[in-house]
Amino acid sequence: MANLLNDNDLERIRAVRGRPMKYPWDEWLDGKARTLEVGVDFTCTISTFRVHFCNQCRKKGLSSWSVLETQQNGSKKRQVLHIQAHNVGVPPRPAKKVPIKRTPIKRRVKN
Repeated sequence: MANLLNDNDLERIRAVRGRPMKYPWDEWLDGKARTLEVGVDFTCTISTFRVHFCNQCRKKGLSSWSVLETQQNGSKKRQVLHIQAHNVGVPPRPAKKVPIKRTPIKRRVKN
């Protein structure tokens, strides 16, 4: 017979299931504008991080914006990425991909 789990056990089991998140998405997607430093807050390329950021926003039904800025402090240059997720009513991404029905292309044969 199946036993019910209490809330503490359920949270503990969910915490160890799967791979842990690399970035604190819950914190970053709270609606506040944030500044992330390249190489400090994230280690992938800027374009890759933007894709991850947009995907996380889409999963939660949020819209997003991001702006890359190069700041110069004396002879040192540093790149920062300004991000913000906001709720505009974007529909969340479906859990399962819907298969696309592909139809063959009819080609004309010249005689």
